[in-house]
Amino acid sequence: MSTKIIRQLDPSIADWPYPTKASSFGGNGCGCCACYHIAIEQPWQEDYSLNDLRKWMINKGYAVAGWGTKWDGIYGTLKHIGHKNVVWIHKEDPMSKAWKELNKGNRIGVLLVDNSKTPNGTVWTASGHFVAFTDYRVVNKQHQFYIKDSGFRHHDGWYTYEYSLKGALPQMWIVERITVDATKYRPKKPYTGKMPSGTIKKDSKGIQVKRLQIFLNWCIGTKLGVDGDAGVNTIKAVCTFQKTYGLDVDGVFGPASLKKAKAIAAKYAPKPKPKPTPAPAPTKQDKMLAWAKKIAGEKFHYVKWNEKVAKTHTCPICTGRKYDDYYGWNCIGFAWASWHHGAGLPSRCSCSVFTDYHYNQLLKLGYTDASKLARQRIGLEDVYLMRSYTSLSFDQLKPGDVIAYFGKSGYVHTALYIGNGQIADCTSSRSDGIKYGVPSYTNWKIKLAFRYTGK
Repeated sequence: MSTKIIRQLDPSIADWPYPTKASSFGGNGCGCCACYHIAIEQPWQEDYSLNDLRKWMINKGYAVAGWGTKWDGIYGTLKHIGHKNVVWIHKEDPMSKAWKELNKGNRIGVLLVDNSKTPNGTVWTASGHFVAFTDYRVVNKQHQFYIKDSGFRHHDGWYTYEYSLKGALPQMWIVERITVDATKYRPKKPYTGKMPSGTIKKDSKGIQVKRLQIFLNWCIGTKLGVDGDAGVNTIKAVCTFQKTYGLDVDGVFGPASLKKAKAIAAKYAPKPKPKPTPAPAPTKQDKMLAWAKKIAGEKFHYVKWNEKVAKTHTCPICTGRKYDDYYGWNCIGFAWASWHHGAGLPSRCSCSVFTDYHYNQLLKLGYTDASKLARQRIGLEDVYLMRSYTSLSFDQLKPGDVIAYFGKSGYVHTALYIGNGQIADCTSSRSDGIKYGVPSYTNWKIKLAFRYTGK
């Protein structure tokens, strides 16, 4: 059972003419909606358009200005959408006639309700209103209809005749649910052949018959010989196709069958592959982290300090030195090189961006002077200084922040925060070199952090 419910007062359809603008779909389209609810119960429901059905009913004269849909319009429309046998129950007919038909099983249809009083006081309409029922059952000898109501009262769901409909049901149209499983014949690949033309019937011959045979083999899985002769097997296949897709089953492949065939072929036409959504451009912080992770896997290590390089060491990339144990960064140089080389920022790139003295001064100065000193030493204006006299937590940091650790006697270490409680840093051990992960020291406190705030 389809779960789709059309509301005739939906703003997108309420102003449709039915059949004129003065007699709008919102006020008079319940009959069309009820028939549409029955149409989409069919296996080929995706081929039905509410708007096309509305236009067809208007052209047939079934829509009357100021009144809505004619009673015989419901009958004619149910036949049009594929139900060849429509049982019309009138108010004068005994309900036993309706129960006899409904109890055959697999019955759906349309109800006309009026403003008569019902046993439990359910109000259906101020005048007359069509609703669809898409299921029926008997529970404890009570007759129940599953109703789809396009009107503003939204009477959707199971309603018992004896309580909610008795006395307010002047007309009823009952049809058998079409149970042909169109999915059984669903094509498994796009159709690439040519469509037949003209009318093809028994004993037709020629290229158009060959095209029809190729199409039927694709569409409903038959294994016809493609010989251009519309013999018994080809005509049986045409009948299967017509039954499957709700057409008149006459074995003649004419305009209606061709129209349906073209619609099916179009539905299964190859669909263009969607263009992949380009990945968002990496941020400056993304570039910092990618660079740090790459460097951690190479032969860059903590600089081996000696008298010759102790106070003059600068970035090995900038100076073109070899990637070996003796020429690397200290912790300060590695962190700030991630900004300069990783993100491409015009910042200083040196192991002496800050010294112990400068880091300790940043805790002693007022915040304005400390921020000014930080920007001056880093060489950027777009820097936000965070500091704490106790400790900054990882929750306060963002990936790409440069952090400074302090011990009891002052500044001790610099690292790059990479998120999730992890850092990238340059240690004093030649065996460890540049690390990327959870810090191993717990006694030091993060008291300073520097964040790039530019674009």
